[in-house]
Amino acid sequence: ALDADPLYGPSHDRWRHTVGIEYEVALEEMLKSMDIPFETESQLRDKGSARTPDILLQCPIGVKVGSEWRVVCWIDSKAMYGDS
Repeated sequence: ALDADPLYGPSHDRWRHTVGIEYEVALEEMLKSMDIPFETESQLRDKGSARTPDILLQCPIGVKVGSEWRVVCWIDSKAMYGDS
């Protein structure tokens, strides 16, 4: 029964994991195309960092949100938000 569960079974967990990785790769490619220097979560872990966001920007950037500018130092990619 668990294998057949479309929302909480192992196959759905694998699918969610795969989608998450795809979005992280897309994020990395986008940042590279914009020449924004960064380190990945795996690079940070290899260095022994205690905190490992998906992307750590080597230099903070400004991002306009509505009419305000926000300083962004790191990105934690969330391909999916919440549960169905």
